[in-house]
Amino acid sequence: MVDSSGFVRWVNSGFERFWQLGASPCIGKHFTDLLVGPVQQPQILHKLMAGLKSCQAFTLVFDVHTVDPASPTVVCLFEPGINQSGEHSGWFATISPVAQPVSSHQVRLDVHQELEHVQAIGKIGTWTWHVEGDYATWSPSLFQIYGMDPTSAVPTRAERLALYTNDSTEKIRLAITETLTLGLPFQVDIEFIRKDGSHGFGVAHGEAVWDDNKTILGINGTIQDVTDRYLIEI
Repeated sequence: MVDSSGFVRWVNSGFERFWQLGASPCIGKHFTDLLVGPVQQPQILHKLMAGLKSCQAFTLVFDVHTVDPASPTVVCLFEPGINQSGEHSGWFATISPVAQPVSSHQVRLDVHQELEHVQAIGKIGTWTWHVEGDYATWSPSLFQIYGMDPTSAVPTRAERLALYTNDSTEKIRLAITETLTLGLPFQVDIEFIRKDGSHGFGVAHGEAVWDDNKTILGINGTIQDVTDRYLIEI
């Protein structure tokens, strides 16, 4: 998570494992100083600060700053975090490497298309659960993560829970309950079951959506498919 000025406030264990960095060296550093290569840094810094001021989800594409000359290209999806007072409490940054270099010209200019494009590349799907009516909305990329047809209907609650192993189902139940009762965001590692029966691994994140009266209307979240990375690690 980064604050409204772009400084890193906390990182999860997946970030530490993948980038081989501990939390301590990251906390307090500016996002661009930590990850962005020197050539792209001025341009990415300008885009980052413009995005942070927008209070809307946005994406960045850049080469990671590493000692290896062949620095990986990544896509980073920034989503605003809202606290119980309805104020922005920071930004959740989901970073994913891409197999092929992606230039800014390859990322669609239309915001909706751009998000879908980046989510597909980074294997990131977004979802929203609405308390009233007890229904969910999914992005096309989330259907793809589960091996489902993006034109099909969003699964019911029972069908959604059946997409996970028993252990992961319990993790999700507890996380959602805590978010609904305390308003706290959650992030849990999950194991899911695709339509064809194969298993995948992901990171699920969710945060409460509030109205002006501080009533929780639902939960916004993301699922990132990290199966390839998980299999490499084991």
